[in-house]
Amino acid sequence: MIRCHEWQNLRRGRGQAWLGGLASQDAITTTNFTWLSDQALVSVPVAWWSSAVIPQSGSSDDLCLLMTTAATLDGQTCGDTYSYVCQIYAGDPCDSFLPGAQYHDETCLLPLADEVSFDTAVVRCFRHQEISSRD
Repeated sequence: MIRCHEWQNLRRGRGQAWLGGLASQDAITTTNFTWLSDQALVSVPVAWWSSAVIPQSGSSDDLCLLMTTAATLDGQTCGDTYSYVCQIYAGDPCDSFLPGAQYHDETCLLPLADEVSFDTAVVRCFRHQEISSRD
């Protein structure tokens, strides 16, 4: 799934979408998430998060990283269903082999409209990566 900051431009106004991260809150003024692709911990200001929900530490449920329609971050229960964005490491032009994808920073960002759980989105993005690696 997606692991770059281009998500804001890609998804603004297009509905909510899973991104490739797990959300957690470690401090009052900074909220963190971890990218699944490389386990990098990213610390972002609270202002980047939806005012409705800022992930709270100590929750019994994992919270997965979601981008809202306003292009802010949110932590949602991973079993909920939303559309998702895959980040595929492939060459340009993306659209020639991944219809609808946009090229950014040596990767293809592929927004997918079908609504699935976070785990299903991770599996599907992995499959897209495998297929594009063969070409």
